[in-house]
Amino acid sequence: MRILNSRATGDLDGKLTSYQSNGASTVDYGIVSEDLQITVLGFQIQHLTPYSDHCPIVLKLASSNRDIMNYNAFKNTRRKGAFPQNSFTKFLWKSECKDKFVSALSSIHIQDRLQSFNAAHHSSIDDEISQFNQILKSVANLSLETSR
Repeated sequence: MRILNSRATGDLDGKLTSYQSNGASTVDYGIVSEDLQITVLGFQIQHLTPYSDHCPIVLKLASSNRDIMNYNAFKNTRRKGAFPQNSFTKFLWKSECKDKFVSALSSIHIQDRLQSFNAAHHSSIDDEISQFNQILKSVANLSLETSR
């Protein structure tokens, strides 16, 4: 696994991603497998918006079965129907969760789902985002605690 923050074109200075009342830090990451790191065209941390205390992140990938995909998570969440409300449970990230999260992400089950996802033809970007979110939610369910 390769973390893109402060290591990819567009965020070489390692910008902060979360601004809380008790301080700012980097808690939102772009992560790709070593096999996919050659497809990374860029990774950016956008400016803080009034909609969240986290900065939107942009990951630009070259895809073998599509032209260049430029996925901006923030813009797509504003489209009606892109993400149903409450599609994610509130997960708690603790520093001791990192190894468990990476292990879950590297598991054969999740790797198989990611390969199937990559090979599939998706009917729309909304369908693609929804399926990818389900994979991420599975990883979170395997490795993170939920808030009460």
